Amino acid sequence: MKRVELGARGVAVRQRARLLRPRVRLALFAYALLLPLLAIMVGLVFYPAVLTFIDSLRNINLITFDPVRFIGLDNYGQLFGDSTVVKTAENTGLYLVIASAGELTLGLVFALALRNAVRFRGVALAAALLPWALPPVVDGVIWGWIYDPTYGVLNGILKSLHLISAYQIWLGGTWSSLVFVVLVHIWKMVPLATVIILAALQSIPGDVYEAGRIDGGGPWQLFRHISLPLIRPALLIVLSQATIGAINLFDEAYVLTGSSLDTRSVLIQDYLTTFRDLNLSLGMALSFLITLATIAVSALFAVWLYRDRGRGVRRA
Repeated sequence: MKRVELGARGVAVRQRARLLRPRVRLALFAYALLLPLLAIMVGLVFYPAVLTFIDSLRNINLITFDPVRFIGLDNYGQLFGDSTVVKTAENTGLYLVIASAGELTLGLVFALALRNAVRFRGVALAAALLPWALPPVVDGVIWGWIYDPTYGVLNGILKSLHLISAYQIWLGGTWSSLVFVVLVHIWKMVPLATVIILAALQSIPGDVYEAGRIDGGGPWQLFRHISLPLIRPALLIVLSQATIGAINLFDEAYVLTGSSLDTRSVLIQDYLTTFRDLNLSLGMALSFLITLATIAVSALFAVWLYRDRGRGVRRA
């Protein structure tokens, strides 16, 4: 009997091994396909990030030519104590709040409008994607002409409508210049938000809305209880993209207002510190902090996204 049991166990073990072999091969094949991407990430992202952090702990200045030595976290302490850096961080925070709210709201509104527009949806999407496809520098130049206080289109339209009595300098004030700069960034990024949200809306089965109408739900109830919960992952993706884009805002602000402190983002400050002041170690420290902020925001929204998906699976 023992020999029979041992033989049966051996057969079962061999059968399990045969079943596991294809899975192991498939897993190895999948990891083999990921190796080139991993090598690129290590060579172009992780290795430079480690070098940047190491150099941020030294004093590398191409103007003073002081001997390079290890100074620990002095560069980071200098950044947190610099009023200019703090001001640019505040500007970036305002960019983040305004851009995230504007892109999410306008993207949702345009996506809802395009979902019902069946005939001209393709043409509208193609036209809407044009601002996003243009380089940020081109966007800045175009809007610089629009905002121009002498011959700008914005002044001309508002004056022809008798909304203003004289041409205005839109990029001259502290708050107005910052708002008009972030509006350009919103104009560029709204098409991407619209496409992402529209794709999520179109993936919702029509039977779900039909069941909601049968239960007596109106347009607002259908949107609140059906559309909004089902497109939450898309909204989180849009919000994460908007936040990362606002943290790394550079071209629009630099083209429109140069290095003005009223609109200077933290990325522009990093550029000026590194390439104008030639304080490489301080610039690397600021760059590393920007990278950490971007990674933290991405990780935060990724956690929210997967937690939301997990809840959807459990509810299903």
